[in-house]
Amino acid sequence: MGLATVRLPQPKWMLCAVVSVLAAIFTWCPGALQHLRYDREAILSGEVWRLFTAHLVQLNTLHLIANLVGLLLVCELLWQALPLRHGVGILLASTFGVNLMLWCLDPTITWYVGLSGVLHGLWAGCALGGMSTFASDLTAGPHSGMNSAAGRDALWIGVGALLLLGVKLGLEFAGSGGVSTTSAASQWIGAPVVTAAHRYGALSGLLYILAWQASGWLRQANPAKQA
Repeated sequence: MGLATVRLPQPKWMLCAVVSVLAAIFTWCPGALQHLRYDREAILSGEVWRLFTAHLVQLNTLHLIANLVGLLLVCELLWQALPLRHGVGILLASTFGVNLMLWCLDPTITWYVGLSGVLHGLWAGCALGGMSTFASDLTAGPHSGMNSAAGRDALWIGVGALLLLGVKLGLEFAGSGGVSTTSAASQWIGAPVVTAAHRYGALSGLLYILAWQASGWLRQANPAKQA
């Protein structure tokens, strides 16, 4: 008898596992919060690693659980046809975008931690990416694999996810501007919630997908320049 075939998890789940393990280690490591969070003064003094680690370290176990549940839901419900490289791309773009916009647009926010800004980027990017993939397959003709009931379902899920995200961000902005100290989430984790990071992450995720789609259109328009 041959050996049984081992079915490996989907690449997205392997990435989620890596992110989850790192977040747990950084959160539970004694003293990590002080040394790994986004801190303007420390970054100016040369501690640039904080621009990356700030998104992995969480305030406490409740904060960690909330963000990992959010990661699970986004991966399960929205990350469907998007290739792994673009999922990684969204995470990196959202990390960079949140950092840049917090730094330039909100200098009064002196410190920040948490995965939520990047999660909003993954939420927006996966939703728009799924819609864009279906739209591209429609142009490929009636025999496209995604031109089906499942493909149309993915399209409407993406539309609904973006509308829900827009409502959430709008309510956050109307209620707190950039930092919420009275929301249920703030009370639950015992600290202010930097809602500005949610907007910046979502914008970064959308921009990544739009840039990816634009590069594809450019390659199609200039086939002679392709390697």
